[in-house]
Amino acid sequence: MEGAFDHPENQHTITVDTPTTSISAPQELRPGPFTTNVPGYQFQVTYDTLTEWWLDFVDAYLTKREDAMLLITNYDSGAGSALENYYAMAEGGPGIAATPSIYNSEGVGENFDDMQTALHEAGHTLLDKGPYWEHRSGSTFFSFGTSKYHRTPMGYEIGEQSCNSVSSAHDDHAEKMWYNPNCAVDNFEKTTNHLD
Repeated sequence: MEGAFDHPENQHTITVDTPTTSISAPQELRPGPFTTNVPGYQFQVTYDTLTEWWLDFVDAYLTKREDAMLLITNYDSGAGSALENYYAMAEGGPGIAATPSIYNSEGVGENFDDMQTALHEAGHTLLDKGPYWEHRSGSTFFSFGTSKYHRTPMGYEIGEQSCNSVSSAHDDHAEKMWYNPNCAVDNFEKTTNHLD
């Protein structure tokens, strides 16, 4: 399956390629440690995270794309991680699959929370400023339409932010997808703006 999404509020485009078959990961959870065969080899190693295994799997079996390789697992949680500004994984596949297929700038509910995790980890691959700066490049705001405080995907820390703003706590499961102006979006390092 292949799809493209042009964001209505900024100049970034996301192109997504998905494999035609499921990837058989050794586990669905982000954290380790776990021991398994190195993809493409017949010896075992211990991985600290699923993202480390994903790096080896991509190198062994997949064609690399321009900006990111994102693995979404079927575990219904919300954890994720990124590695080397290119490899990322996010739990929450069932919630992401249940997210409405039309663009919604303000989502409320666990399905949007799972999508936020995937966008957050993909965001790490598009920024090259380190996790401390990146986790402070989101923002929160009050939405009169939902009467909730929402946050953008990179909004992880409360308080002073990377772009001279202040982020406050957001209501549980109230997410804002990318928008402009936004500290994270305005500081994307990758110029092709494709997520694969």
